Amino acid sequence: MKKTVAIAGSTILLLTAGVSVWASSTSPSNPYVLESEPISHLNDHETYQETERPEIYEAMMKRWEQAKEKVIKHKLSKESNVTRQEWRIIPSSDIDLELTNGLSAAESTSFADALFSDQRKSNLGYGDYFPAVLLNEAKDRAILTWEKASGEIVAIDIKSKIDSSGKRTWYVDGEAMKIE
Repeated sequence: MKKTVAIAGSTILLLTAGVSVWASSTSPSNPYVLESEPISHLNDHETYQETERPEIYEAMMKRWEQAKEKVIKHKLSKESNVTRQEWRIIPSSDIDLELTNGLSAAESTSFADALFSDQRKSNLGYGDYFPAVLLNEAKDRAILTWEKASGEIVAIDIKSKIDSSGKRTWYVDGEAMKIE
């Protein structure tokens, strides 16, 4: 019994010491530690194209291209500064590789909040096709789009703005658009 208590006490002491050393090494007063944002939001994985069978990937790209054309025709045609060529199709599972890995942790979280908004949750249903993100060349606007099981196209406009502190935040602009 005394051995168990001694081992447990030693373990707790070592854990406490380890945490104390770690905490002191990450203190802003430690000149050997660079002060920067954590990069825990970075992801590394195979792309959708690498993990999906070629015929499925090609079928999805065809659907996404059709969705892109409809979104441009119905949503973006009214905007004079928008052209067809400036929108890249990115499988929604790869948006981290194409965009959010290059953002700060705070901006990445802001984008994720917009991407997984209540509008997405309320419009994405069983039987719908896998979503894609249309990303503009400036990487300051995205449109989440997918084809519903009914054949309708859903588009959710995600825009960015610079807040009062000079940081870029992302938000859903307007309601989800459904296109026949």
